Amino acid sequence: MTRLEDAGVVRQINVDRRNRAYEATDIIDAFTDLERQLASPVSDTRSQPPQRPTPARRSTR
Repeated sequence: MTRLEDAGVVRQINVDRRNRAYEATDIIDAFTDLERQLASPVSDTRSQPPQRPTPARRSTR
C-alpha cells in the first residue's frame, strides 16, 4: 500500500494504528465513466439517456 500511496494511486482516509482505510477515487471515477458509456447506445449519456440503471455522474473536483 505504501508504494500505491507514494505513486498517488490511493490515499489513506483514516489514521489508526490497527485498521487503515484507503480510497482510490480516480480508479472508481474511471469505472463509473466506463459504465455510463456502456449504458448508452451512442456511448454518451449526456446526449442520450442511459438505457439501464447507471451510477450517478461524478462531480467535478
